[in-house]
Amino acid sequence: MEEHSMKMLNRSVKVEEAHMSTYNNTTTTTATTNITTTSMPAATIVVTTSIAEPPPPPPPQVSRKIDLRKQLASQLSGGSGKHCNVLKKQSYVSKPVKGGGNKSQSAGQKSQSGGLKSQVGGQSQSGGSVNGYQQHNNNHNHSNNNHHHNSNSSNYCGDAACMLPVFEYLTPAELAKCALVCRAWSAMSMDPSLWRKLDVTGKRLTASCLAGVVKRQPEVLLMDWTAIAKRQLEWMIAKLTRLKVLSLQGCSWSGVTALRSSSVVPPSLTALDLSYVTGMTDASLRDVLSPPSDSRSSSNDNTNRARFRNLRTLKLAGVDIGDVSLRYVVQYAPSLVELDLSQNFRITDAGIAQLTTPVGNAVSTLQVLDLSGCVAVTDTSLDHLLKCTALRRLDMKQTPKVTTAAINRFLVANDRFSATETRLLIKCPESPTPLPPTTPTGRRDSTGSSS
Repeated sequence: MEEHSMKMLNRSVKVEEAHMSTYNNTTTTTATTNITTTSMPAATIVVTTSIAEPPPPPPPQVSRKIDLRKQLASQLSGGSGKHCNVLKKQSYVSKPVKGGGNKSQSAGQKSQSGGLKSQVGGQSQSGGSVNGYQQHNNNHNHSNNNHHHNSNSSNYCGDAACMLPVFEYLTPAELAKCALVCRAWSAMSMDPSLWRKLDVTGKRLTASCLAGVVKRQPEVLLMDWTAIAKRQLEWMIAKLTRLKVLSLQGCSWSGVTALRSSSVVPPSLTALDLSYVTGMTDASLRDVLSPPSDSRSSSNDNTNRARFRNLRTLKLAGVDIGDVSLRYVVQYAPSLVELDLSQNFRITDAGIAQLTTPVGNAVSTLQVLDLSGCVAVTDTSLDHLLKCTALRRLDMKQTPKVTTAAINRFLVANDRFSATETRLLIKCPESPTPLPPTTPTGRRDSTGSSS
């Protein structure tokens, strides 16, 4: 159909050009020379010239018709002439409207094909395009209304109060995918309430990884068995102002030395795990726990100067420390509640006695003590631990030098303790005081007996 229309269009253009050329040839401007001879003498010849007048311009309707047909032909053939843009209109993809929309479109198409034959068809084409343009405006306004309605309903997706409770059920991998959706979700996925606990155990700690940890501001940070360097730990811990629990289990002492800096340890830190740190000695632990040397406070006020004055849990399992380290623990961790000394072969009864000295507050604050695997501890340690009034859990597994008789004496002295087969001593909770018996009416006399 399109090829037939092109052929008919080209044929009509050629016919019009032929008519115009014939019209122009009949009225071309030519200079004709008319030589007239009269009955005058032979020697006298009169030559007269006459110049034809310029032809009148073609009618405006005919020239306009030809221009329109040329433009239409170039537009249908996909040409890029200078007149193509005159008839081109911006095309829109819109859903047709029931009723007049389809009819106007079909009328425009019919008028477009009829325009090749008569001028009336061209006029109907312009009428169809106007109707199509009105249809587009109606559809565009309708789509704007729908978009405005959808934008109001989608505002909940950008509201942190609505989305954060949903994000709490997602895993870290799923939160990372949500951060790629949009900027609002990227900011909400970094909210510290979603990252109270962050575990990077065994990860390779790059600069981007450390920056991500600082951005999330976790309260519990597990960095066990990582090859963290001193400068990395100094930079990161100093920026974690909300940190409460720090675990450096299995790390190297060369990286843990960053804790000796007075500006690194946050005041909010309440739990520190240095278990199985390679290269740690008694002197190393003293450097970590002792107050900064540049402090101007009184030397007797070690409690206020200690960097770990708010520390409640300290785990030192499997490190190479002796009895003198327990003196530093009691002296520089005055609020200690839980202490893990398991798998320390150098700790003896003298070290356990340091926990009950009046120098520190451990005798009244210590509640949980783990001595499992301390093969050098004997029955004497149980006698020292009777002074710890707040003690409620004592682990004595794998202590061959502690006899069963000593454990029984400890249980007799503390009748609220009970022991398991694995030598785990646990303090039973206090039983409530029984109420005196009541009468059917619920009244009691002053002595507690029913009336």
